[in-house]
Amino acid sequence: MADSITYSGGTISPQLVLGYDMSRAARNVVHEIIDRAEPDVSLRPGSLRAGELRLLFTDEDAAHTAAVALSGAEAFTFTSTTRPTLTMRFVVDGAGVALALDDGTRELWTVTVTYREVAGP
Repeated sequence: MADSITYSGGTISPQLVLGYDMSRAARNVVHEIIDRAEPDVSLRPGSLRAGELRLLFTDEDAAHTAAVALSGAEAFTFTSTTRPTLTMRFVVDGAGVALALDDGTRELWTVTVTYREVAGP
């Protein structure tokens, strides 16, 4: 099991993670000062990760179950044994969860999750 998502109801095990996008928002505050070329800056740590996970499923029931589970009101833990730097605890955010049938094969399913990393348990 290379990649999985655990939650209170069990484990989601996609066949493959098709995509992982992330960004971290800067939280510094720049204060422009009248009649001065250089601004004052309040330095703040950047945000935790936010982005999108795209998960591939070969089974319709597994994909549907994953989409329903990821729509729940809880935090999830994504674990990757092949790419340990991707491991994180997250909540679903923004666009939420999308389920799509692959147009080419008409057999594969993609679950797309917009996430926001959270700290702690």
